[in-house]
Amino acid sequence: MKYIFKIFLLFSLCAVSLNLSAQKDYLGVASINFDNESYLLRWSAKTKTGRFLEEFLPAKANFSSFNTKLILECSSEGKEIGNEVREMLGTLALKKEENIVYSFQQIEAQVPGEIWIEYIQGNVQGGQPFTLEWNLNRYKLIGNRVVLFRTCHRGYNIEVNSFTKKANKKREEWIKEAMTFSFDAVKINNK
Repeated sequence: MKYIFKIFLLFSLCAVSLNLSAQKDYLGVASINFDNESYLLRWSAKTKTGRFLEEFLPAKANFSSFNTKLILECSSEGKEIGNEVREMLGTLALKKEENIVYSFQQIEAQVPGEIWIEYIQGNVQGGQPFTLEWNLNRYKLIGNRVVLFRTCHRGYNIEVNSFTKKANKKREEWIKEAMTFSFDAVKINNK
């Protein structure tokens, strides 16, 4: 009987680990070639309101120590692009008051039909920034949904001014990289 229980337990653990590693691709993008590297779908979710979220990392990276992460997000049906952008700007303003976001701005999109927001945010531990991130959000209306493509470049154990200087130096390069993503790849799977 113990032998059967051990086999059942082993099978159960394998099934759980397989389930954790396999992510549902809601947006038709299982991987993204970005900056000469393949980024794989590592996390996905569908909310009760019909919003889809997917996060991509390079094959050898993990969520606790990545340098660059890519995010695709798709609004629920019927959302307007202006409302999505206003909501994000409002959220960033609140986070700036809490010293979580250090700077943000809506910038001129270099691609027609898109709206862009750039911001730097941080995670604080022990009163000091532990991680800082430069983010570029590209918003585009596809059918009756707003799709967001976000690039997130992260620095660890770095002071805010030092990270901001680095981000300012790399900004044009990071924007060019972000422009390589094509929204044509997005195919929404409602199931």
